[in-house]
Amino acid sequence: MANRTRDLNNIFSLDLYLETSRGTGRKHQLQKLIPSKATCHPLMCWDIASGGGNKKPTAAEVQHLQKLAARYHWTIDFEPILVKKFDALIVTDSDQKIIWASQVFKTMTGYSPTYALHKKPSFLQGKKTSQKTRKEIREVIKKGEAVEATIINYRKDGSEYLCQIEIIPLFSKSLLPSHFLAIEKMI
Repeated sequence: MANRTRDLNNIFSLDLYLETSRGTGRKHQLQKLIPSKATCHPLMCWDIASGGGNKKPTAAEVQHLQKLAARYHWTIDFEPILVKKFDALIVTDSDQKIIWASQVFKTMTGYSPTYALHKKPSFLQGKKTSQKTRKEIREVIKKGEAVEATIINYRKDGSEYLCQIEIIPLFSKSLLPSHFLAIEKMI
């Protein structure tokens, strides 16, 4: 028990720790957890509390997607897709250039959706991004198929994040994918 109370970095949840602790009671355990020198750290991400990936599209975002679907004659039902948990939505054209990004794209990446327009999502990639994964994604997209992958991306401030991406082809009436919808979630 003494080793567990010394290293606060290994405690994932205070509630779980206290529930599993045995001995002299919760009040005594809490006193053992309080370090002699308190260090305050700023909250870097609300996803610590929310678990991340719990965003739902706003009515305006759904409306915008529906307008794009009408303009490009996509034959897709967005309803089952938009109930998935995500941090950002991105639509690219067949050349992989971003034509739309949800507002939470800025929260995830630091870049505004307007800044991302006409850029390829690869602008978010960097030194630690797996070239093998990038190649696999490109090959599946060329076939016009859906693909899921996890990749290291970089925020505007240069910090990296692990991003789970599901890319769904958006087919026009000609049965060829004209665009792609990326559902992105930080993990």
